[in-house]
Amino acid sequence: MIIYDAMLYRNKPAALPPVSVVYNVGFKIERFWPGGFNGRMPLESDVRKAAREEAAKNTDYSIIDIEYWPLRTDAEVAENLPKLIQILRWMRDEVPSLKLGFYGLVPTYDEQLTYFDESTDYFKQYQALNDKLQPLADVVDALFPSCYTMHKIGYQAQWPTGWATYTRAMIKEARRLAPSKPVFPFIWPQYHNGSTPKSLAYQYIDGDYWAMQLGVLSTWADGCVLWGTGVEFDADHEWWKVSEGFMNY
Repeated sequence: MIIYDAMLYRNKPAALPPVSVVYNVGFKIERFWPGGFNGRMPLESDVRKAAREEAAKNTDYSIIDIEYWPLRTDAEVAENLPKLIQILRWMRDEVPSLKLGFYGLVPTYDEQLTYFDESTDYFKQYQALNDKLQPLADVVDALFPSCYTMHKIGYQAQWPTGWATYTRAMIKEARRLAPSKPVFPFIWPQYHNGSTPKSLAYQYIDGDYWAMQLGVLSTWADGCVLWGTGVEFDADHEWWKVSEGFMNY
């Protein structure tokens, strides 16, 4: 399994192939919103500059991370989808060799709807949300769904394997939307800061749970992207030792 490195941990080893995440700051978006978010596009010149900078990094993928523009309602999709596609097209026009994708946008993240069987109306609602994002799936080179860990196993009795359930559902949706494109979910060896209960936030996931996650991804996806931030890397953590067993050296 290909495990890509997008970790921001300090003093991490150079053990994994890197990918580059093009964060909002890469397009200088924040300077358009001095008093708060107003939805404006970044300057084309800044986007093209970012593309040239990405090309110099020589990574397999450049993953655009813009989390300001929701894509939930029809109105949001109509307003924001063209902006995202335009940014990608400017980057691709500037450096045609770049392989591009978006972090966490397609398929969309919906923990509740993805817990249900595909035959249910709930899951069909989830597919309808993703159908609106088909133009985004059409223009990217790979899909990078967000599959961070929000709960411990068994948090909800009716969905005892919650992470595995919704992650498989998201990967299957990615395959439905873009059957010929690779899927690399983002995962994080710590519990998400929005976890339930809140006391889980930023705790490291135990080795067995992490091994289960990597096992699911090795079966269903083409690989994954490791992310993490804010702390010193520790090679003695269980999650890292488990990860080494899944790496394609």
